[in-house]
Amino acid sequence: MHAIVIGAGVIGSAVAYELAKRGHAVTIVDRNGAPGHGSTAGSCAIIRMHYSTWDGTALAWEGYHYWRDFPEHLGASEGEEIARFVECGGMVMKTDANDGLSRHMENCDDLGIPYEEWGPSEIEQAMPGLNLARHHPAKRMDQEGFGEPTGPDLEGAVYWPNMGYVTDPALSAKNLADAAVRAGATLRMGETVADILREDGRAAGVRLSSGEEIRGDVVVNVAGPASAKINAMAGVLGDMTIQTRPLRQEVTHVPAPDGAYGTPGGMITSDSDASVYTRPEKGSILIGSEDPPCDTMEYLEDDETYDRDFTDQWKTQALRWAQRMPS
Repeated sequence: MHAIVIGAGVIGSAVAYELAKRGHAVTIVDRNGAPGHGSTAGSCAIIRMHYSTWDGTALAWEGYHYWRDFPEHLGASEGEEIARFVECGGMVMKTDANDGLSRHMENCDDLGIPYEEWGPSEIEQAMPGLNLARHHPAKRMDQEGFGEPTGPDLEGAVYWPNMGYVTDPALSAKNLADAAVRAGATLRMGETVADILREDGRAAGVRLSSGEEIRGDVVVNVAGPASAKINAMAGVLGDMTIQTRPLRQEVTHVPAPDGAYGTPGGMITSDSDASVYTRPEKGSILIGSEDPPCDTMEYLEDDETYDRDFTDQWKTQALRWAQRMPS
């Protein structure tokens, strides 16, 4: 079988690697100059294993082991620069929105995934100075009542010791693409797919913007924010119950307050009450939104030409985390 994989991000490169390892002919096509230089480069690269569905939890738990043993998974050579997985642990706040994480813990119990339930004293020990006041529903900083508590303190959190993050998501995609090439795949960077070739009602290859045609038995669309364009070329949008569109999101980095984290380098947090998540980043804290209804979801018509300037959204996210960590 010859598989054409559109997209050399972390997922596309992983798909190509697994196919090539199994002896299939693989051609990876990507419009960017290097693997991982699309949406993968903007990923927060958090590795977690808590999901509300059993299947999602099992898949994530398996994935954790690949990241933990990434050099061995790649068959990397000595001296090769490899993206690093930092197993820093992560704390997820128990809220009404996630039903106190009951389903997440049930899935973990069934799969043997370690976790710890923390009350206020354990949270204070791990993150001194954390404020557990409720703030649901989340607000923007320009809305009345922003930053004011809305109910009694949160009752606790769940800590997953195996949570972590990948230090360089773009490099991780390159590592996987290099491994795919070692396994026999062909990498075509800087090539834009202009059309999907079809025969007998199914995809039969791709036509590049140069006019060159590459024939294959299977076409795998892993184009990330451009995947809807590829699906439209293939004429399959009418068959799909789920559509994809590029979504513009902002994250911010702020200096980590002294003593804010009990573990070396800090830990990941997820807080659906304050509607933010955080992770450590070289002495700073990366802060992202958990997309509450008050935050505008900015979907794009095109994932290449859009406004890259920041709005006040990043500041709102930083101030939401300040509700938890006043220092």
